Amino acid sequence: MLTLKADENVHFSSDEFAGDNLDSLKILIVEDDRIYQRWMAKIVENFGSEVFLSSNGTEAIEILKKEPISIVISDLCMPDTDGIELTRHVRNLKLDRYVHIIMVTSREDEEDRRQALSNGVDDFITKGTNPSILLARLRTACRMVRHEEELAQRHEELKAAVDHIQRDLAAASTAQKSLLPKLDERFADVIVRSQFQASSFVSGDMFGCFAFEDGFVGFYIVDVAGHGVRSSLNSVAIGHLITKEYFRRNVIGGDGNCTPADLVKELNARFAQQDGDDYFTMICGVIDTSRDLLHFCQAGHPSPLLAVPGSPPIAVGQGGMPVGMFDFAQYQNGMAVFPPGSVLLVCSDAATEAENPEGAFFGDVRLSAFMSRALSENSKTMTEDLVEELNAWRQGAPLEDDLTLIEFDRRH
Repeated sequence: MLTLKADENVHFSSDEFAGDNLDSLKILIVEDDRIYQRWMAKIVENFGSEVFLSSNGTEAIEILKKEPISIVISDLCMPDTDGIELTRHVRNLKLDRYVHIIMVTSREDEEDRRQALSNGVDDFITKGTNPSILLARLRTACRMVRHEEELAQRHEELKAAVDHIQRDLAAASTAQKSLLPKLDERFADVIVRSQFQASSFVSGDMFGCFAFEDGFVGFYIVDVAGHGVRSSLNSVAIGHLITKEYFRRNVIGGDGNCTPADLVKELNARFAQQDGDDYFTMICGVIDTSRDLLHFCQAGHPSPLLAVPGSPPIAVGQGGMPVGMFDFAQYQNGMAVFPPGSVLLVCSDAATEAENPEGAFFGDVRLSAFMSRALSENSKTMTEDLVEELNAWRQGAPLEDDLTLIEFDRRH
């Protein structure tokens, strides 16, 4: 390899090339004609570029592997590796930059040019052309190289920003999941089991369960509308708000009466006054094991399935309005018998709205059939089994929404 340094007085007195910005660019000239090679090199070097010379394609590839070449000026016809084959090799190299290739031809052959373009050549000049044409081509190449460098820099900056955001989201996801209880324990005489799957880094779902004296077991599930950071921040705020004491104060009266609708009303009054269009669906309730009753309030959340001994699962609740959407929304208390041997299954809408590859929903009928089958088999892993059932239904497709499943079991 020869790096040419100016040893001749080749200058251009015209100012027609003023403003060229070839400084710091490394240019490789591949030409087996020694005289023409040095002539092109002298023209390029007078404008500040570092020039590398090669007389064949094999040597040119080795230079490209070692040096950060930005522009290649190559003869089309060479004895060992012609310009088209050289271009093909360059495009197959795993370089960290784009190399602009100018092909030097001695004839105006359209087929040669078509093949050259299809293999990755960027531009052409005719051998023996006026120096002004060569410099004009280099000006164009320089602009494209600078543009590619700017794009590469912006790409790296964006990648760094995305990596930073993903690390923050992963940390936020870990923190949020730590707020969600992994339930598999006894509250009074109710065994509570839960499963949760987030559809993305962070979730808009939040739930909690509390054991109180006198056999009361309180619970709530919230599903904030939307996806992403905004909905997850709202869900975390709700989770911090609904503490055990907050739940007791708003739901369980001193006389033992349970009014979960009061909790929903209080939340609606708080969130409906806020600016923005944030809202959430919710179901909350209390299982009174001393009286074998389920008290609940449904606010736009899917109806839970209740199975009492000797009867198939039935959906309880009438739907209701979401929380935070309208300040005039009304909420009602519901009640159902919940004797020993009963099971309550509460699911977010990601269960019934799970789609198979044909676009069919899992639906309420399949969910009820699944619960009947699980009860007939006396399954103690109903929520885990339902996750597997939904995964099989989706056949590997990702969740469209966060999945929350909670089972309240009095079969013992």
